[in-house]
Parts: sequence; structure tokens; C-alpha cells
Amino acid sequence: MTGAYDGTFNICVAMCDGNRGIGLAGHHPWPSLPSDFRYYMTLTGTPNEKGKVSVNIKGRVTWEGSSELERHRPGVINILISRKLKEPPDEAVESVFPTLQDAVDYLSTSAAFLSMIDTVWIMGGEDIYREAINHPACKRIYLTRIYGSFPSDRFLAGFENKFQQIDQ
Repeated sequence: MTGAYDGTFNICVAMCDGNRGIGLAGHHPWPSLPSDFRYYMTLTGTPNEKGKVSVNIKGRVTWEGSSELERHRPGVINILISRKLKEPPDEAVESVFPTLQDAVDYLSTSAAFLSMIDTVWIMGGEDIYREAINHPACKRIYLTRIYGSFPSDRFLAGFENKFQQIDQ
């Protein structure tokens, strides 16, 4: 992306292939996958254009389940979506908004951010993914399929009829 932020975003998500599970008690339901975590950290934290930043938008519960390494990355602006929080819970969070649309509107109209944003990533949880999948500004879903089913209490909404698979 060159120039000013255009209001679009991508989704980054991992999902159990067998049951569409994405979470259990605020964490991933599957065992640790170090190579996938490295891919995720690079994808969502490395701007394509030098001098720009990535914006990571997460829900409160997803944020609370994030590692310190994930929370404090140079070149990443963290935005939270929460109906409970009104203020950032710590210095690693730029802003808190009650809806995804409020966050996108803020990023799209804030003079401080327009020229510095490279890519905006939606990173969970369940309700935010559902809203993002159905949002007209969603460009791509970067999906990691976890083969099998793991006990889950959070699931990814259907997206297959809205997006075209371009890589496997």
C-alpha cells in the first residue's frame, strides 16, 4: 500500500479444520505451533513499506491472551475493540473502541495515522472476526488451517462464499 491509508484491512486467523474452532478459554485450543507463530508475527508486524506501521486490531479477550512479545512489537500500533474497556489497559495499546467500524473510521480520518499506516490486521476474537468477514473493507483472509478438531468455545464464522482462495 502506498500513500495514505485507504480504510481497508485483512484478517489473520488460525482455525481448526474439523470444527472451525479458534479459541478455548481465551487461548488457542491446539498445542503450540512455533513456526506458525513466527509466520504470524512477521505477517502482522512487518510493514511492506519502509517507514510505515502495521495496525493490529484485537478484541479485549484476545489481547489478554496475547504474549508480551506480541504486545510490544516495534512498528505495530495496537487497537482494542471492547464494550467493557473505555481506556487502554496499558501503554502498548494506542486506543480502545466499542466497535470495529469505530476503529476503522478513526484510522481512516485521523491525520496522525493516515500517512503512516501500511496494513491493518484484524486478529480476533469471534465477534470481531464475524463483523470483519462481513465488512466491505475486508480485502483478504490469511488463514492457517489446523488439521483436526480441538475442544473450542469460540468459532470462526463462515467466509468461504465471500472470498476466493488464492494460495494454499
